[in-house]
Amino acid sequence: MKKYLCYSLIYVLYALPSTIGQTQDFRFEQLSGEQGWKGNAVNAILQDHRGFLWIATWSGLFRYDGYEVKAYRQDPTDENGLQSNYVISLYEDSQNRLWVGTSYTGLYQYDEAQDGFINYAQETDNMNSLSNNNVWAMLEDKQGFLWIGTENGLN
Repeated sequence: MKKYLCYSLIYVLYALPSTIGQTQDFRFEQLSGEQGWKGNAVNAILQDHRGFLWIATWSGLFRYDGYEVKAYRQDPTDENGLQSNYVISLYEDSQNRLWVGTSYTGLYQYDEAQDGFINYAQETDNMNSLSNNNVWAMLEDKQGFLWIGTENGLN
């Protein structure tokens, strides 16, 4: 037992100096209004399969590619746009689809081909629609089903 303890101690003493001087360089950058950033409180951040950072705020959804920020904000004239600036949650599923949860207007799926969104909202006469348009959380199970946590329950 003493022999193994001695070897373990020698290994630790040998390996320790090689790890002390190692540092990692991190680059921090503040996003400015000139880059398109208009956000305030951040509710969620997600890095998608392509490397984009998606930032959910109370002022809309923002996509950062490392150089520029693109804003996705409420636009009543755009039927493929977000209909609420109050973005709460983000999720990317196993098929690399981005899902966006909002306050007041439900769930959105990002359509990369149109650079727009497909809306899934509560329909009072449809029991298969969302139970509430305030989408707080999303998670995919092992079978590929997307679970949606709303203010009024789990869908």
